[in-house]
Amino acid sequence: MILLLDIGNHTLHLGLARNCEPQATSHKPQAAGRIIWHQDLPAHATAFRFDRIPAFSSKEEITGAAIASVVPAFTPDFCALFRRQFGLEPLVLDYRTRTGLNLHYSPRSSLGADRIANAAAAYHLYHKDAIVVDLGTATTLEVVTREGDFLGGAIMPGLGTMLSSLKFSTAQLPKPALVPPRRMLASSTRAGIQSGVFSAHFAGIDRLVQGITKETRRKFHIIATGGLSRRFGRLVRNVSIINPLLTLQGLSIVFDLNNTTRRNNG
Repeated sequence: MILLLDIGNHTLHLGLARNCEPQATSHKPQAAGRIIWHQDLPAHATAFRFDRIPAFSSKEEITGAAIASVVPAFTPDFCALFRRQFGLEPLVLDYRTRTGLNLHYSPRSSLGADRIANAAAAYHLYHKDAIVVDLGTATTLEVVTREGDFLGGAIMPGLGTMLSSLKFSTAQLPKPALVPPRRMLASSTRAGIQSGVFSAHFAGIDRLVQGITKETRRKFHIIATGGLSRRFGRLVRNVSIINPLLTLQGLSIVFDLNNTTRRNNG
């Protein structure tokens, strides 16, 4: 099994994937991104032990590990943890990692590992022109073509971030629950914030998709992922697929691609 870790600003996304045995004639993953277990933990939980998680009581050996991190300060601690508990040197995804993508981004070193994983999963799993809408602390859009060109995207504050910013930047406004409004025309302050934030957020995503479609002259499949996609992915207009595990799947695929390369060269 392959141990996967997506380190976010507020959440650790853990996963296990089955090993993919590559064909001698192919460099592409086969059981691409097959996640057999996943769990989310608070991002500050750097001192936990894997042997205390029920999924790791299995006798099946963990033979590899991969990390995607947007919090560089946490990455060395988890690399050390993987070495200590499993004797593994994890693959740490960044812009230099073999992914099958052509990264059209400047500078490439500024591109987040989670966005690379999302784009890799969209390309290898769906084989279509795609826009990945990742609903998390920030909402990001990743644009990838069927040919494997990562064209860039957009970044905006996430739903929770927008609500929190109103709470902490004003004297009297409350922080409402993170639930969609029942109606646009609100008759209370809390409902008004919900209406404004949700409407602005998803209208913004829609406007970005429209603009990207016009600029590229391509018709995109819209894939929603991220921690909030289970609850709110359906609010993304014209969404084709809601896949909360896309980032972990991309990390699994990238691990497999690099493992295949090592075997073929070895």
